[in-house]
Amino acid sequence: FCVVAAGCDHGHLWTISPSANATRGADPKCLEGRQQQIEEEYRHLKELDERGAHVAVIGAGFVGVEFAAELRYFFPSLEISVVSSSEGCVPSMPKGAQDYIQRYFDQHNI
Repeated sequence: FCVVAAGCDHGHLWTISPSANATRGADPKCLEGRQQQIEEEYRHLKELDERGAHVAVIGAGFVGVEFAAELRYFFPSLEISVVSSSEGCVPSMPKGAQDYIQRYFDQHNI
């Protein structure tokens, strides 16, 4: 089970894999370090995909919705849930857009 909190405080860089910062020599605030971090996170998500793991994206705003859709596209075997305290996805958008997002999620098993 993997939890991704979208819209969280970005006062520091966060990672999906718990040992990500410990295994890296380069500073993740620099280009080389950030590239290493992205590659490591991709490998970790690929492993989760191969196992058909469940990923919960916390937050159904713009970032959470986009991230859930991208996870589905790049990692089709993941079980993906979007969790939100609000009713529906991206509550700041018009109802028609919210309905479109919900239909997309329903069609793509999110």
